[in-house]
Amino acid sequence: MVGAVIQSGRVLYMRHCSHCHGTAGDGNGPTAQYLYPRPRDYRHGVFKFTSTNDMSKVSREDLLRVLRYGIPGTYMPSFLLMKDEELTAIVEYVRFLSMRGEFERKLVNELASDYSEEAVESRLKDEQRADIVGELAKFLAEDVPGVVDGIGAELEESWVAADSDEAKIVPSVPRVPDSEESRRRGRELYLSKTLNCADCHGIDGAGNGPQTVAFEKNPITNVPYDEPGLHDVWDNLNQPRNLHTGIFRGGRRPIDLFCRIHAGIKGSRMPSFKNTPHEDIWHIVNYVLSIPFEPEPGATGVASAPAAPATEAAAPAAGE
Repeated sequence: MVGAVIQSGRVLYMRHCSHCHGTAGDGNGPTAQYLYPRPRDYRHGVFKFTSTNDMSKVSREDLLRVLRYGIPGTYMPSFLLMKDEELTAIVEYVRFLSMRGEFERKLVNELASDYSEEAVESRLKDEQRADIVGELAKFLAEDVPGVVDGIGAELEESWVAADSDEAKIVPSVPRVPDSEESRRRGRELYLSKTLNCADCHGIDGAGNGPQTVAFEKNPITNVPYDEPGLHDVWDNLNQPRNLHTGIFRGGRRPIDLFCRIHAGIKGSRMPSFKNTPHEDIWHIVNYVLSIPFEPEPGATGVASAPAAPATEAAAPAAGE
């Protein structure tokens, strides 16, 4: 049954998804080079917009939501008109591509430290190639089966856990009512040294914080990137969200923003603030949602009261 669903998902994926995400799910389909942001490369097993905590994988529910409603502000469209069973089949196939990609990356990492081209070249200074080849053959015959089982078990555990109740983000308190005081408190937290949201999103929320002009290092090579700004795990340059637009790729419902702040955006430089009190996260949500509607976005966190009608302004004061 599961095999039939994945087989069906493959057919649908090839028809609707592969031209952007690639046949192997590497985010390098024939149209990918023309798109910004780039289509998701599934092989890392990382998805940015989830309702699961910062240590968990993406859930099936999260993938279904993206398929149904797309990702606003990107080329990822909505497939809301497709049947539920078709969307479910695509989800299962995307999960398969992600697990396969993760498995391959982890297995390569197990071999790379001793048997990559660079490692072998270094070892040849003190060892004979025939000895290294023999060692590799022994490793493949005796050790790799256990390594494969271990990687498989680890992946199974993490992907199964993503659909559990324990992985889902559930606020400990209901949303704080949206009010001037809540927005003001949210802005204070946004600018605070503890959270320091302005470092990336800018003081006024325009996505122009100082980190957007800094040269950061690639965490794997430890070499600075050629261009300034923030990069994700796929080495794509990511501009922090301009909060003035009111467009949020992970959804603009209050709970969507709560999850982004709580778990961060996986694979990106947006960190998790899971240790922030949930009441404070709601204040930030209220503030962020108010920014597009302020006369001076980000200036006060409080929308100005509308001007009084001319008839009221001209009315005489009591006693005159």
